[in-house]
Amino acid sequence: MSQRRTGMKRASLGFGLLDMLVAMVIMAILASIALPAYTQFTLGANRIAATNVLTQIAQLQERYYSENRTYGSLIDLGYESNAMSFDANGIAVDAADGVYTVTQSLGSSPPSFQVTASAIGTQSRDTDCSTLRVTSTGAQSPGDCW
Repeated sequence: MSQRRTGMKRASLGFGLLDMLVAMVIMAILASIALPAYTQFTLGANRIAATNVLTQIAQLQERYYSENRTYGSLIDLGYESNAMSFDANGIAVDAADGVYTVTQSLGSSPPSFQVTASAIGTQSRDTDCSTLRVTSTGAQSPGDCW
């Protein structure tokens, strides 16, 4: 009768080492699938924020041009500096916290502009779309990134 009790006691002890190892292997497999997908999602979301910032600057440039017959610097448009970094929400931040750095070049004859967003930090892993541009003619490059 004592053997019976020992056998019953064993069954109610809970998870064994093998059960825990199987659970850990399953979690590792799921993590190896989910992490790259999440990384790609994050890079794409940051890219969308960059295209939104560039589009906003282009709109501000056109408004500035309609009032002044020339394109203005980023400072003229209301930004704090002529080179800025922004985060995934499109908010200007220090370069250490940003995902893209925005710069602008102006042409004088005829008046023109080109605004460039260059990926920084972890966003630089987005190799196909590490540099985004919009010009005064409305050209957006690279085309697959917009």
